[in-house]
Amino acid sequence: MAAISDGISQRPAPLFAASQAETLLRGAIRRARSELLRYGRQHNVPARELASTLIVAFASDALVAAAQVGDGAVIAFNISSGAATTLCDAHTGEHANETTFITSRNNPHEIAFVGHASGYNYDALALITDGLQNLALNMPARQAFMGFWNPILSDLAQTDRPEAVSERLRLFISGERVQSRTADDVTIAIAARNHNSREDQQ
Repeated sequence: MAAISDGISQRPAPLFAASQAETLLRGAIRRARSELLRYGRQHNVPARELASTLIVAFASDALVAAAQVGDGAVIAFNISSGAATTLCDAHTGEHANETTFITSRNNPHEIAFVGHASGYNYDALALITDGLQNLALNMPARQAFMGFWNPILSDLAQTDRPEAVSERLRLFISGERVQSRTADDVTIAIAARNHNSREDQQ
């Protein structure tokens, strides 16, 4: 987050082209690995015990972009039309639950998958960990399974209290319906554009 914030402070977010956003995201991955290894050295924790996948994302009115090392997914949505696109591929191995970690490569930022789309076409980003892949994506195509996402997006579109959506989402993914279908980490983060603020600016 600090790497992205630092980059945006040097160049306003709306002015980033796709190539500049990619440089920013790869730099964030490089910095995350460096900080993780530094933490390990300070606390005498081997790097293998800090194995982490990572998805970082960037959004402005004109552009949404993401970079990914490991599994999980990042999806861009147009809430009103229901359009969706998965921005990045995932690192998978020959066996189930086999993936790439930012600690298992010297330069994970170089092998990260990067994707982008027009910010004018999409107004929400969702990042999920691997425990939700089989519920939230049509596999193996890795496209959004809208039966999972539509209730969440509808909730976002109709609320004026985003914090209430967050609590309902927490209850949903911690509930029996989801937990009975996965044994992996089920983390989800969603960022949605506030259309009222955009209209005010115009």
